[in-house]
Formats: sequence, C-alpha cells, structure tokens
Amino acid sequence: MTALLIPLEAEGPYFGQGVELEGRAYRLDFRWNTRTEQWVIDVFDGGGASLVTGVRGVINVPLLQKYGLREDLPPGELFLLDSTGQDLEATLNDLGSRVELVYLPAADL
Repeated sequence: MTALLIPLEAEGPYFGQGVELEGRAYRLDFRWNTRTEQWVIDVFDGGGASLVTGVRGVINVPLLQKYGLREDLPPGELFLLDSTGQDLEATLNDLGSRVELVYLPAADL
C-alpha cells in the first residue's frame, strides 16, 4: 500500500491548495462550517472547473467514494486520518497537523 500524505497548510477557516494525484493536477479548497463544526472540501480540476463541492471531512471515511468512478475525479481515494490514532474529528485548528489528508492510489484500493 502506497499512501500519499498530502501536506496541508491551513491558513484559517478557508484555504486552498494544488495537488498532483496520479499525474493529474487538482485544487482542493477547505472551508470550516461553523454551524456543523466540520471541514468541508471542494475539488476542482487543474483548470479550475468545479468537480465536487461540499464533501464533508469525516475521519476514516472515503471522501470521494459516493461520487463513483468518474473520469474527471482522482482515480484513487482521499481520507482524513487522526495521526494520534484516537479517531477524533478535525477541529478548526488541527487540520494539517493532528488530522492529515491521505491519498490512496487506485492500484491500492
């Protein structure tokens, strides 16, 4: 299994960053939802076109699975993982530190 740790540079309640997954460029935007106290993720292609919006950032849950096998999405899967092993959900201040974003390539699914 060759999981890829995607370093996140959280800069407050909203930030975005580019990432290359299996040879394709994507942009991931992260928004803190104050009502649900949860991170929400939007995925864009390398050209800036929106692919999926409003993905709830839940620990240990495949984030893209519900969108099925789509040619425009990364072929693998994204997960948020608690690096302490306690499986606590991400808070406003620990996404990118205690809670890490990991990509599992399609070949490892």
